[in-house]
Amino acid sequence: MLRLAAENPGWGYQRIAGQIAHLGRKVSPAAVWAILKKAGFDPAPRRSDPTWGRFLKDGGSPPKCGHRLLCGLRGWIRRAREEKRRRRTCGGT
Repeated sequence: MLRLAAENPGWGYQRIAGQIAHLGRKVSPAAVWAILKKAGFDPAPRRSDPTWGRFLKDGGSPPKCGHRLLCGLRGWIRRAREEKRRRRTCGGT
């Protein structure tokens, strides 16, 4: 855990807890926070840009497609918005 924090200073305690979970160990974010604080690690810096959820709620769109992943992401977001709109107007579930 301390190694992850040292090698990735931009990661917060929740992300470190998630990475540890991917390794097959369960640890709460609160436990990660307590251990890192006791070891003298400062909190991860706050991001200046909006979160992904805020970005989508504000109606932002990803940058122009310069990569296949972004093209697929833009298509997925467009389809999700269309599906949500269709459910609202048609009364579907």
